[in-house]
Order: sequence, then structure tokens, then C-alpha cells
Amino acid sequence: LPEMASWVSILLFLFWLSVSQAQGGSGKIPTVEFISETLINNVVQDPQTGRIYLGAVNNIFQLSPSLQKEARTETGPKKDAKTCTPPASGCQDTVLMPNSNKLLLVHPSNGSLIVCGSRYRGICSLLNLSNVEQELYYNDNKGERTYVASIEDNVNVVSVMSNYTKNGRTFKVFLVGKGYGSLDSTKLISTRILEDYQDWVVFENIIEASAVQTAPFVLKYLHDFQHAFKEDGFVYFLFSRTLDGTDNKNLTFVSRLCENDQHYYSYTELQLTCGTNNRYNKVQAAYVTFPGKELARVMSQSGNYGTVTSFTKVLFMVAHPDDDESDSALCMYPLNSINQQLMDIISACYSDSGEISGVPAQCLIVPSCYPFPLQKDALGNFKCGAEHLLSPLASKPAFALKADAALTMSVHLTAVTVAVENDHTIAFLGSANGEVFKVHLRPGEYGNEPYSYVGAPLIIFHVVIIQITKVPVQTCLEMKDCQSCVGLRDPYCGWCVLEGRCTRRSECRRAEEKNGWLWSPKQQCVKIVSFSPSNLSCRKTGKVQLCLFLTQTVSDFLCSLLLSLFSLQYLTPLTYSGEVSCDLPQPGLVPKTPEGQGMVSLITLPFTLYNCAVERNDCSLCKNADPKYKCVWCSKKLACVYEKLCDPLPSNTECPDPEITNISPLFGPVLGGISITISGSNLGIDQGDIKSIRVAGKPCIHEPEKYSDPMPEEVMPNRGPKAGGTLITISGLFLNAGSKEDVQVTIGGVNCSVRKSQQAEREYEKVKHQLENLEESVRDRCKKEFTDLMIEMEDHTNDLNEGRIPFLDYKTYTDRVFFLPSKDGANDVMITGKLDIPEARKATVIQSLNQFSNLLNSKTFLINFIRTLERSHDFNARAKVYFASLLTVALHGKLEYYTDIMRTLLLELMEEYVNSKNPKLMLRRSETVVERMLCNWMSICLYQFLKDSAGEPLYKLFKAIKHQIEKGPVDVRVKKAKYTLNDTGLLGDDVEYSVLTLQVLVQGEGPDVTPVKVLNCDTISQVKEKIIEQVYRNLPYSQRPKVDSVTLEWRPGSTGQILSDLDLTSQKEGRWKRINTLAHYNVRKPRGAYVSLSTPESSKESLHQCFPPIGNALLEDDKVFHLVRPTDELDETKSKRGSIKDKSMTKAITEIYLTRLLSVKGTLQQFVDDFFRSVLCSGAVVPPAVKYFFDFLDEQALKHNNVDEETIHIWKTNSLPLRFWVNILKNPHFIFDVHVSEVVDASLSVIAQTFMDACTKSEHKLSRDSPSNKLLYAKEISTYKKMVDDYYKGIRQMVSVSDQDMNTHLAEVSRSHTDKLNTHVALHQLYQYASKYYDGIIASLEEDPAAQSKQLALRLQQIAAALENKVTDL
Repeated sequence: LPEMASWVSILLFLFWLSVSQAQGGSGKIPTVEFISETLINNVVQDPQTGRIYLGAVNNIFQLSPSLQKEARTETGPKKDAKTCTPPASGCQDTVLMPNSNKLLLVHPSNGSLIVCGSRYRGICSLLNLSNVEQELYYNDNKGERTYVASIEDNVNVVSVMSNYTKNGRTFKVFLVGKGYGSLDSTKLISTRILEDYQDWVVFENIIEASAVQTAPFVLKYLHDFQHAFKEDGFVYFLFSRTLDGTDNKNLTFVSRLCENDQHYYSYTELQLTCGTNNRYNKVQAAYVTFPGKELARVMSQSGNYGTVTSFTKVLFMVAHPDDDESDSALCMYPLNSINQQLMDIISACYSDSGEISGVPAQCLIVPSCYPFPLQKDALGNFKCGAEHLLSPLASKPAFALKADAALTMSVHLTAVTVAVENDHTIAFLGSANGEVFKVHLRPGEYGNEPYSYVGAPLIIFHVVIIQITKVPVQTCLEMKDCQSCVGLRDPYCGWCVLEGRCTRRSECRRAEEKNGWLWSPKQQCVKIVSFSPSNLSCRKTGKVQLCLFLTQTVSDFLCSLLLSLFSLQYLTPLTYSGEVSCDLPQPGLVPKTPEGQGMVSLITLPFTLYNCAVERNDCSLCKNADPKYKCVWCSKKLACVYEKLCDPLPSNTECPDPEITNISPLFGPVLGGISITISGSNLGIDQGDIKSIRVAGKPCIHEPEKYSDPMPEEVMPNRGPKAGGTLITISGLFLNAGSKEDVQVTIGGVNCSVRKSQQAEREYEKVKHQLENLEESVRDRCKKEFTDLMIEMEDHTNDLNEGRIPFLDYKTYTDRVFFLPSKDGANDVMITGKLDIPEARKATVIQSLNQFSNLLNSKTFLINFIRTLERSHDFNARAKVYFASLLTVALHGKLEYYTDIMRTLLLELMEEYVNSKNPKLMLRRSETVVERMLCNWMSICLYQFLKDSAGEPLYKLFKAIKHQIEKGPVDVRVKKAKYTLNDTGLLGDDVEYSVLTLQVLVQGEGPDVTPVKVLNCDTISQVKEKIIEQVYRNLPYSQRPKVDSVTLEWRPGSTGQILSDLDLTSQKEGRWKRINTLAHYNVRKPRGAYVSLSTPESSKESLHQCFPPIGNALLEDDKVFHLVRPTDELDETKSKRGSIKDKSMTKAITEIYLTRLLSVKGTLQQFVDDFFRSVLCSGAVVPPAVKYFFDFLDEQALKHNNVDEETIHIWKTNSLPLRFWVNILKNPHFIFDVHVSEVVDASLSVIAQTFMDACTKSEHKLSRDSPSNKLLYAKEISTYKKMVDDYYKGIRQMVSVSDQDMNTHLAEVSRSHTDKLNTHVALHQLYQYASKYYDGIIASLEEDPAAQSKQLALRLQQIAAALENKVTDL
């Protein structure tokens, strides 16, 4: 049931025709529909394009997201016979038979649609996703092994995409669940391949040894599959099954098997019961998704579902009794509860002879004998079953997973989908007669029932079996006033106060402001208590006074609120006091009184609305309000409110003592004589309220505020030349009123430029200081509300339309992880692989390096080698890191030996830290060779895990960040962006920009143009980058043209113009030159600007330009800027005085824009969560290296008394999350063939810091002064910390990885990849260290008895003689 933005499409079937209708109300509900010529069987949606595909009888339709037909292909009728074995041309008694669609599945990775019908024994075909009229594959002569679906109408087929690995190669497959038809394959569940491989053909069932087949169940069990899905390494099927041939009562089951189980040994069934005594025993439909926070909270508090969070997926299922289809229920099952129950069954079978607490809890689906039980500590070795273990398994009814009916309805429900809006969960339920019900699954405090209907039902429409209809999930805009809007009690709909309309929260521009978006049932609207006079002559003008009951602060919403609520047309401007005065219309505009009626009600109701709190934020100001409005200072609320809103009314009418919050300026001359401004609360209203003011014990004169117009008295000189340019001085009274910008001087109608006096400058500085205070308060307010705002943020992520993920091959990956951070970077000899060795000596050198390799494989030599280097004072941290990486490559062929060396050195390091240092500091930094060896070891062992599991969410996170950043301006010089997660990289200046769509023609690649979205403020290089990104999106970054190698030409007319970052047309601002943008060249939007991209060679003859372009080398000029011009040196000199104040003011201004960070954070939240889950989920596949090393740390910790659990946690964190995952997270180009810009890197660093914070045990005490990057994820950090704790606990509970198993795994890695590495280059570089520290190494070897016995010193001397081509005393 695909969900599309604010629409939900539900396909329902009727077996009779009926009339479309909609719920009555204020307007017709807009619907979009498509009518098929034949019955519709299936519907699927491509998540990347939004296209919808309908599987109908004899037809496959391809529709746009708006249900417009794009393509159609006929699949029948076909000449066939029920007993015919394809191809049909060899069969007799064939007749034309309809082809019902049985299975429709999107295969996005190769752009195909899997289609299986009821003809020719259920053979499938592949159609083109872009055009279903194009058949990509079909073959009907491969025999029974390719029969997928069923030829019988009453047999359901479900399917889900998956992967299958054989011989190190991974294939795309789809798993199929199918009931049994009399002429069908006996396989209940099968795995079908999608390409030919060796003896396998497309659509063949590649798991022949299936334990799950119908042979034992024929005539005894009838299976009805309803749903299939995949989650965390498991595949699930949901179905009902009869008990046996004599009892037709159905039971509902969920079955699970490991996705990588190539024999189905892990297949286990769990019975699900729904309602009291399992009344709703036959499943009809299901949907799996995350619940909203409110539903998760209620499920947890009920005690019936275990612990449920918004990160816990839930299976929502609708079912009905066998004997009453008109009675249906919705039941909910958290996936973690399902998995726990399945594990109990598996544990009981494998280790307890099928008993839980002595009670038989499971039985074999097929009766068999129990094998010898496993020990409990061996269970983890067989999480996915084994040939010698029981299979398949199922639970007895007594141990079924039970769920109460969350909702019951007297209707036959056949479909369900679930959405989350503003943390609330909404279910859409479809019935057999075409009705769609919208249900708010919500807590009980808003009504008597825990789950209630929204509108009961809100939308009802009838669908014929040949029609699919797309209906809106909300009708907010149909509600024209606040009361009817909030009365819906619909999580989708709230009253947008400022805009005066009923909207979704995401569509209300200022919804995040307090009471800016009112949602039922907690909040109410403005309520009219009374108004006077109640009637008025139609010939009289005047005002109507209304008494309003306000449940929220109105403030600047007043005008908009009144206009929207009462359709007011005649509002005077909002006055300073916050009072709105509303005049009656002129008599001529009053509607005529109907005949026989003595009065008329006006739609326009003028009135005065008074808010006591406006401009009255302390007691003294409150008491000064007009008494007729009955405002009181409510000490309980610390606010000025209408007296009826203060409970209890204050008995003491005296105000609190004055409170001073600020004095400006804070410093002055000892002799006094300066004016100061005192700010605070309860300071009085007029001069008479203030008895005395003393500063430092001295009395001060209170000067009330004065408002005066300037009064010029004298002008010197009073004459000057007509040409102007004379400096004149104006003297007079009150010339310092207002700021410099307020003063305008004209002489003879000609404007003069002003300079103000020193006194005016002082006044200006005072105003400036007040502004700084205001900005400081704004900054504080923003920070204090960060957490609240983050809770209300919505996830508006866009689906990533990606092809394959550009993983780097193993060699490039290890080159970048090991050596890219070195001082030579990409030019490091280990990456280039180029050694400068004379050809005549090459054979000798290679032979000697092989001998040196043999020497390194002596543990005695290697340990002495490393210890000698680490004792040397000039063997610094950078050298240790580089040496360890060289050693990793040199020993890659024997990773078991490398691991043994690493263990030995780690034990020495551990003894050192535990006995003489702080144990918690171990592994924190790469200060030793072994710490870097560990980092490299993790990188090697987790490469395949990155490719199989964590790489996809990491790549999506990287692409999402890049997409979000590039939606707004990015300054290429200062490396700051409008949209970012990093406050130091935030582009604070407001840059005007617009989005342009360029139509790009790539010369030499045909006439097709590619639309590319850019910004008019983009530099030409930025435009080129976006064009290259879009045009060559199917190529990895390294294979794309580079920006400097292409030329961009704009064709506004018949001639073209080459666009460059800098040329002779570039604008200059003083000594600064602005980099050219599209706006500079006046490239405009209307129908898309046409540009062409070409290499310099292909453009010499065809491109024309007015000015020759200037190369990008000029961008290195310090006097070049893009969006924000840096301060000149002269300005910098002037600003040195008071630089602290300027810096704080700059910071305050920057903080004002920090709410923009929240928007980006909210958009990326799901991508961040997905990545964290992929890395910190012990329930899925955990790399054996992680379990092996964590157990090593646990074992060593037990041997030391001063190593507590916190220390072990820190060791694990330092060894894996901080040493490996943070490195990969901050450097996606280490694993992907991508380019990471500095602005993207800045946002990745924030997420990496959050990841680090989540892995630490220390509590982060946040305050208003905490860094914004810490505040940004303050709400999520506790959840992430728990994920880390659970991850570590889960790994500890796993079955241990033995040394033998680990060595087998490491040997396979060595065998697969060593021959691709630059091993001889690494040996050559390692020898340079042996040569540099030669004497120390020889001395160490000669002092070691074990080395003496093996003559290791002599062997090194012989190697040195050969490699360095010199004669020695040997």
C-alpha cells in the first residue's frame, strides 16, 4: 500500500459495480482515478520515480504518480490449458484463457518490473520500468524449475527482493511465498534468481533442498499468504493456515528465516492471536512501519507489548473470524516481540528438547525425532539453523504471541496502511465494499476509547474492481474556521493562526512559534464571550466592543487572526499599545434589510481586542493599563493578564521592588557629568514614581524621555561656491535627536552628506549597545528553545534517486585509509606504486625484499624491530602511523600472523597502562605502532561489512547532506553554506538567490539535453560541478571529467558566450574582485537557459566570446571573493579597538541564524538514524572481528582488578567506534569513489562528534552556553547512548568466535586481496626504517638469546649488503 506525500493510494476490490460517493460537507473531496478495462489484481509503486504499476487481467499498466497512463502492455488472453506444460505450442486442447496477474515486483537496481501471471504454469517475465511495453526477458521452455506463480485464482502469491551470495558473488533474488494449487510446484517458499549463472537460469528456484514445501501438507493444510517483508537480515512471511483436513479453522502465523540461509534451516513459525480467545483468527492484510512517539508511549505503558519506541517497527495486521467476515479487528505486534518469541522457540528446540520452563512449547511442522540437544552457550553458532538441527519449527498455540484488538469494526477489512504525522499514528483501513476508514491510533486521555475514528469515517469512496482511485488523506482546507478545524481532532489538521487557515503543520509557515499552529484536542480557539452594543442603527458609524477569552498569546497575530476569524475588512493599523480598533463599514456598504425583517447581521464585526501582556512585562507597567480592560499582575504566572485568567486573584496589589538588569555605560569619569541609562523591571511609569536614584552613593538627576524636533539656529559658513563641496557646520537645539540615518539636510533642494557631532556619536553608540543586548537575548532565547523546536521538527527527506553505490575496490580502499592522510597524500609511493630502482638492480632488489619479508615473518625479529624504533626519540607519531600501515601491507599475505603480533603488543600496552598509567587512556590515540595496527586491522576486517550493510546508509547520508547543502548558496571562498549542520560554517549573510533549470547539451554526445538545477548565485565552477554531477551521475567521481577540463558556453541567442569564474567583465568593489556567477552573466530562468558543455579541444571552432576567459589560477588571488566580501585591511585596523565587543556582536548576529541548523538537522535525521542503526545493531550481522576483539578485551580485563565496566566500555569505544567508524564517517571518500567538499566535511564532522559523544560514558551537561553543535543533537544523544550500550551488551551475549574461526576468516581475506597490493613497495619502504635504525636493531638482536639462536642479526646484515649494494665485513 504505497504512501505518497499527503496522499495514500489503496487498491480495493469489489465483485459488483457501485456508485462513487463522498462524505457530505463543505465541498467535494478531490480525487484522481484511473479505470482499467479488466479486473485489477495488484498495484506497486517505484519508490524512486513515484510511478505506479497495475497488474490487471490481460494487462499491465504504467501510470504516473497522478494516475495518468504512460504505457500499457497486453499479457493475455493466451492459448493455454490447465494441464499444459509450456511452451503451449506443444500442447493439445488449448483455448484462449485470461491471464490474471499474480505477482508484481519492482526490481530497481536494473530498472525492471517482475511480472508473473496465471498462464503457462505461472512463468514470469521482466518488463522495462521506464516503459512496460518493452519486454526485457521471457522464456517458456526452461521447465518446471522456472514456474513461480499459480494458475488457480484462489491462490495468493507474495514476494520480497533479497540477495544471495555464492562463490563470493552476490546476486539479486526474490523470495516467493505461495499457497498450493493442485497443479503447482510443491514449494511453499522459494528463492528465485534474476540472471543466468552457471547451471542456473532466470527465475529458477535456486534452493532445491527446501525444507518448506507442501508435500507433507497436501489435503491437510491450506496456506493463504498475505504479506512478505524484510528487516534486519531476516525475511518474514505472514499467512493463515487451516489446522488439518478435518478442521477448517484458520490460524495466523508469521514465519521467519535468515536472509543468508541457503537451505531454509532457520525457517521458524510463530502463531499470532488477535483479540480475546483469538476471535480474529484469519489475517487479511498487514503493514510494517515505525509507530509515532505517542502510540509507542501508550504501547509501552500498557505493559502488553514490552518496550516500544519510535525506533521499534510494528506489524499492523487486520483480521476477521472464520465465520463472520463482517467483523474485523486491527492488532499490533512489535517486531522485537516477534523476534524474542521466535528465539525462545528456537532455544527450546535446540537445547531444551522443545520445552520452556518444563512445558512443551514447540513442535516440528513435520514430525521427527529430537536430535541430541545443544548446549545453551552454543546456540549463537547456529542462529540460522544447521543440517543436523530440527527444521522447520513452529510454536504451539499456547505459546502464540497474543495481542488485544486495538480496534474493532463491523465491516470486512481487507487492506491497511499506516502513516505518522506530528508524532501521531494514523491507520487507513480499506474494506471489501470499497470503503476507506481513517483511524487515529491515539492515547486514551483525549476520549474514552484508546483508539478512535477520525470522522468515522472521514473519507468514504466506492471503487469498482476495474478502478484505482487516489484520495487525499486530509481535508484540512475544507475547514474554514478555527473551531471546525480543531474539531476534526485530526493529526494532519491544525489552525494556522497567522495565515487564518486550516493546514498541515508543514504547510504553516510559522508553526514552530508558540500557539502559531493550534491542534486539537488540547488547544482551543479565540472565544467571543460578549459584545456591546448588541445592535446598532444601520445609519450610524461607530465601533463594537468585544470581550474575548484568549487561550494563547496573540501578540503580532492580532490583525491576521481577526481577519481570518471574522472576515474583517476595515481594520486600522495595530497601535503601539497592542490595541486593534475596528470600525463599522460606511452606511452605504451595509447590506439592505430583508423585507419583513427589522435587523441584519453583519459578516464584518468591528471591535477592539486588548491583550494585557503586550508591552506590559512587569507589574508597574501592568497597573498603568486602562482600568476598563481589567488587567492585573498575576504573581503566579508572572505576567499581566485579564483578571479572569488569574486564579487566584492577587490579594496584595503592591508591586515588587524595582529590579535593575543593566546599566549603560558601565564606566565613566570620576567627576561624573555623563548620562546613563538604567534598564530593569518595576521601575515606575512616570517621573513622580521615582523617589531617588543613587550611583556609587551619589545622587543622580532623573531626566525623563523627551521627544523634540531638531531646531537649527546657525550655519557656518553661510556662503559657498555653486559647484558645492564646501564643508558646513549646523548649530542649534535637539540636533542629536534620532540616529545618523534619520538626519537629512538639503540646501536649495540639493541633498548634503552628513557627519554628526561627537555627542551624536555617543548617542549612536548607546543605541548600538542596546541593539547588542537585544541580539544577545535573541541568541539566548534561540538556544533555550532548541530542544523544543527539535521535537516539533518534521522529517521532509526526499527519496534519493541513486543508481549503484560507487564502492572502491579493496586496494583503493586500503590505500586511502592507510596512506591518504600521510604527508604526501595521493602522491605517496604506496598509492602510486612507483619505485625508482635501476633496471639492472631490480631482480636483486626484489630477491632481497623477499628475504626481508621472510625476516619480518620471524616474530622474534619483528618484535625487536618495533621495540627498537619506538625507543628512538626521533620516531615520532607520524612515523609510527606510517610504519604500521607499511607493516599491514607487507604482512597482508599472513593476516593470522599479523593478528598474533598485534595481540602480543597489545598485551604489553595493556600491562603498561593498567600498572603505571590511567587504564581509561589506553587506545585513545595512535601513539604507538600497535594502536595503528589495530586501526588497520579493523579497516581490513570490516570492509565487507561496509559493502554489505553499513555502506548503503552511509552513502545515502553523504548524498543527503550534499543535496541539502547545495539547495542553498555556498560561498566557495569562505567555505560557508546557508544550509549546514556546522554553526562555524554557516553563511550568516542573507544572500538573494533563485533556482534555475539549465538545459545542458554535452557536445559530442548526441542532441539530447539534460535539465540541471543550479542557483543563479553559483560560480561558474559550481555550475560545472552540478552539471557534471547530473550528466555523469552513473559514473563514479574518478571517471568523470574534471571541472577545469570542461568549458561552459551559454547561448542566449544566435551566438554563444563562454562562462568563466573570472574574466574582464568581473565586477570590482574597491580592491576586491567578485567571482562571476550566473546572475553576473544575466542567465535567466523562464523556460530554462540553454548551455553546452565541451572539452577545450572540441570548443575551439564552435565557441565565440566577447572577452577571453581568465584561468582559474586567478582564483588564488587573495583579493577575490564570491558572496561575502572580507573586511579590508583598513577596516581591520580601525576595528581592533573594541574587538571583543565586535566579536561578541558578530557571534550574536550569527546565533540569530542558528534555527536554520535545525531545519537541516530535521531533514537529515532519518539518514543519521539509519546509519547509526546499521553500525550499532547487534541484532543483525556483527562482523566476527568485532566479537573476537571485544571478547579479547573482556578476557584481559578480568585479569586486572582495577579495570571496571566503564574502562572496558572506553576500550571498546576507542578500538572500534572512535578508531574506525568516526574515520569512515568523516571521510566517505575512503570507501566510496566520491568527492567530499569542505562544506560537506563540516556537516559530517558534526555527526561524527555526535557519534563520539554517544559512545562516551560521561554525561554531557548542556547549558545555554554549550556549543550549538552539542545542542543540536541533545535530544537524541540519550537514545544513541542506549544504542551503544545495547550494542556492546548484545555482542557480549553472542557466541564466541574461536581463534580457528577467526584465522579461517583472516586467511580468506589474505587469499582474496593480497596479490592486488603493493607488497614490494611496502617492503622497500619498511627497509628504509631498518636502514635508518640499523645499529640499534642489530644491537637489540645480538642481546636477545632467541634472536642469536636464529642468527637474525646475520640475516639482516646480508639483506642490507644486497639491498644497499655495498661491501661489508661479512
